[in-house]
Amino acid sequence: MNMTRQNFFIFILICLLVFQHLFMHLQSPDTMETQSTMLYDKFECNIQQGNKCLYGAKSFFSLCSGPPEQLICKDQISSVLFSDCNGRLGNVMMTYATLLFFSKYGFSALLNEYQENVLNNAFQSDAFSIKKEILKKPPTHNVYSINEHGEYIYDEFLENMESKRYNLLLDIGVYPLNFGLFYQIRDELKKHFQFHPEIMKSAKDAINQSTWEIRKNYDDKAIVYVGVHARRGDYLNLKKPEFQDFMADDDVWRQYFSYCFSLIRNRVDHSGNKTIFLMTSEDTDWLKNNFGSEPDVAYPGYYGVEDLPGEKMPARDLYLFTQCDHMIRSYGTFGMWGGFWSTGIVLYPYTGRSIEEEHISAHVNSSNWEPIDINRFIKPKPTIK
Repeated sequence: MNMTRQNFFIFILICLLVFQHLFMHLQSPDTMETQSTMLYDKFECNIQQGNKCLYGAKSFFSLCSGPPEQLICKDQISSVLFSDCNGRLGNVMMTYATLLFFSKYGFSALLNEYQENVLNNAFQSDAFSIKKEILKKPPTHNVYSINEHGEYIYDEFLENMESKRYNLLLDIGVYPLNFGLFYQIRDELKKHFQFHPEIMKSAKDAINQSTWEIRKNYDDKAIVYVGVHARRGDYLNLKKPEFQDFMADDDVWRQYFSYCFSLIRNRVDHSGNKTIFLMTSEDTDWLKNNFGSEPDVAYPGYYGVEDLPGEKMPARDLYLFTQCDHMIRSYGTFGMWGGFWSTGIVLYPYTGRSIEEEHISAHVNSSNWEPIDINRFIKPKPTIK
């Protein structure tokens, strides 16, 4: 009797174990119709994406959800693009544009907190399709090379995308400056960079106030605005040998900008039109001291500075360029963005040396972008006897 009762309990226990196993199997993610999954315990999240974890320390590359100690992770998702860019507004815009370009090929992309803050300071975040994620430092794979001119090159990545399609964290570089790449999607990109209303208002007010006296002299003509950006600041102290004999030479830049003013006037001014040049820089006083005698040059940097905090002024100058028909720029990514928005002539300095911005500008492949040879303005080096 006791043996019979003992066997009965063993039988019941075996049935319960079998039932439990069948129940767990039916609930297992591997039996679901969705993509096959893997179960990880004590999972360390390296990229936080909303309420989910993207890329964890105990998986290869997985999209995971569930409690932190017991995440369910898909075993294959699209690779994710990122950059450690920590530069100014123009640099971070380059980063966003490059990420957007490659996301067209089916890759995911993310911004870090610094990049998001820089962009949010200038633009309305609702227009962004790429958002901030919390990124630690899992293993990454570079998808760029840098040529002898300092350009970021993605040819190999473009040719071999399928090999990096899944389960990788892809680094596009710190300063992904390749205007020719995303110039192809510029109409769409403009929709992502929607300026804050207060920035637009301040820029328009500065244009109206700074040009009032000039416009009075030409009230019978249609005004054609030309944006002008003169990079000063850190570029005056560049140690690169290709810049040494002219970047800090004021006479070179006086001649260059004066030449460009004359070129634009000759092409645009006629009986019905009059150009007005909106000249901007980190150093507005330098502009005024060197071009104050020009009758059709305005300096919006002197107006409306109390309307916005200082950190929003670069974005205001950038929006100002969007209101212009043509563009004259010097070096730096900021002036290149002014050319990006221009639908007319874009003049830029050219030496023929190994200077990154010159080669990138040439690769934009737009008939509107016109190099101006500034070697004619650079003093020859004295010969050593």
